[in-house]
Amino acid sequence: MLADLTIIPANSAEEAGRILENYKIYENKPPDFIQEKQDPSVLQQVMDSLTSIRVVNKTDAMTLLHNFGSLAEIVKATPEKLALCPGFGPNKAQKVFDALHETFKRLPST
Repeated sequence: MLADLTIIPANSAEEAGRILENYKIYENKPPDFIQEKQDPSVLQQVMDSLTSIRVVNKTDAMTLLHNFGSLAEIVKATPEKLALCPGFGPNKAQKVFDALHETFKRLPST
């Protein structure tokens, strides 16, 4: 290596300035200072679980929790019941159902 160099691409001089300002602010801070803080609440954990399904956004997750009351009830629901929620059609409901009923561990083929 010939030089200790970091290249930071930017679209404009203003953007480059903001990037450098933020870099200088956080330059000597510990990593946990700039990492995202985790919300320990059960509601947030359930929301994060539901939004990990590709077709579910935060609004959808809140709709499901409001209509079913708990994650256990959402898991028990049929695709037809899921499709009755506002913002859910038969396709999205089927994808959510499939994601919630997919096995976590694949069995070895015999």
